[in-house]
Amino acid sequence: MYEIFEKLCENKGIKPYGVAKETGVSTATLTSWKQGKYTPKDEKLQKLADFFGVSTEYLKTGKDSRFSDENAELFAKIRTDDELTDAIKTYFTFPDNKKRHIIELIHLLNS
Repeated sequence: MYEIFEKLCENKGIKPYGVAKETGVSTATLTSWKQGKYTPKDEKLQKLADFFGVSTEYLKTGKDSRFSDENAELFAKIRTDDELTDAIKTYFTFPDNKKRHIIELIHLLNS
């Protein structure tokens, strides 16, 4: 399970210390987890999952139909691209008809 955490850290470009600082999950917890001495409680796993934008199921097993490896990597890329993140936030403020136009434009540009 820690290997999944490491992969998510790598995809996001962050060290475990940074995750600990951002989530409040102690570095001692992460170290014990890495050493196989401890598995974080559900509350801590949820904090980590929320930080990475994945489910606890994905964090535990690496499998979740909503959060495949490909999606986890995509979410990590989105989180590190400020311009894209801002564009997505703006997209969600639009009415449905404008959202459809944006999607149509993306498909048109992709063809």
